[in-house]
Amino acid sequence: MTLPDADRKLAAIKRLSTLAYNSPGLGHAGDRSYGIPNYLSQAEGILEVLGSEYDESVALAVVRGLARTELKECIAAIMWDKEWKFETIKNILMATIRRNVDFNLKFNQEVWVYST
Repeated sequence: MTLPDADRKLAAIKRLSTLAYNSPGLGHAGDRSYGIPNYLSQAEGILEVLGSEYDESVALAVVRGLARTELKECIAAIMWDKEWKFETIKNILMATIRRNVDFNLKFNQEVWVYST
């Protein structure tokens, strides 16, 4: 690997570690859902730079900002089949986010109804 290639990969890893779709600064789950396409396109671009040497599932586990206690479980669940492609993992991530957003919105609506 040439020095410029190594530099690009290190820069991509650094950018990858700064992404987090579940950032507390983004507000409620419904608000966070609007930033998901941007998050995914950034992650996809970073993973393209990293290339096949860097496992996409590990990258997504890092990007998702999971707590250390959950990280091993997440990686084990995603990596059980080494043939998975980024698109598949992206679809799973989007489905997970949609499920969480729908659940939170439904829960918040029910709480609001009961509190009035």
